Amino acid sequence: MKRNLGFKILYLGRKSPLRGVKWPKVGVWTERCKGDPELCECGWHLVYPVGLEYWWDRIHWKGGGVSLWIAQGRGAGPKDVTKGCFRQARLLVRVKRPVSRMGELIGAAGSELVSARAVLAEFDPEIKEAERIAKSLK
Repeated sequence: MKRNLGFKILYLGRKSPLRGVKWPKVGVWTERCKGDPELCECGWHLVYPVGLEYWWDRIHWKGGGVSLWIAQGRGAGPKDVTKGCFRQARLLVRVKRPVSRMGELIGAAGSELVSARAVLAEFDPEIKEAERIAKSLK
């Protein structure tokens, strides 16, 4: 998975669970963040494979019809192990199959490296589709 691609967990209606911001339709860039991208302060956050279990557990337990997307960011800012922050982002592909076994899938291996590989293998068709779409939208 390319570094400018990541996962986005949203509630129904494409709303971000932590700030309630509605994301635009598939393929449309978000507004630019005001100021420089800063983790948890300003910018559009995408989750990396290694952080998917942490963020899925944190958001999914709240309920409210959670959906999983593959998204692209541009104008990269700071990042940590679990997520990256971007000046803008856009949704590319919604993962349409059930992700109810997320904890089982990610937690089974017991190490971050293997877990990231498991996530990438599980969502390989969607990731390839997202990469294809990103190229075609440039």
